[in-house]
Amino acid sequence: MGLFDFVKDVGRQIFDTDAEAADTIKSHLKVKTHGLSNLEVELDDGTVTLCGDCSNQAVREQAILITGNIQGME
Repeated sequence: MGLFDFVKDVGRQIFDTDAEAADTIKSHLKVKTHGLSNLEVELDDGTVTLCGDCSNQAVREQAILITGNIQGME
């Protein structure tokens, strides 16, 4: 069990295939979260890795929660 674990089949569906998931998540975070820069999103079998710079801890946590609330992410 990790620091942030999410239920995979619960949340908002914003993409149709895994191939478009990383780019869609990145675009979604840019719209919903202010204070992120140099954002990179990697997807590996439902597990998302976010890398980038945050203006503060609140922005970091918001990005994690938004991503975790997307259907298909664990």
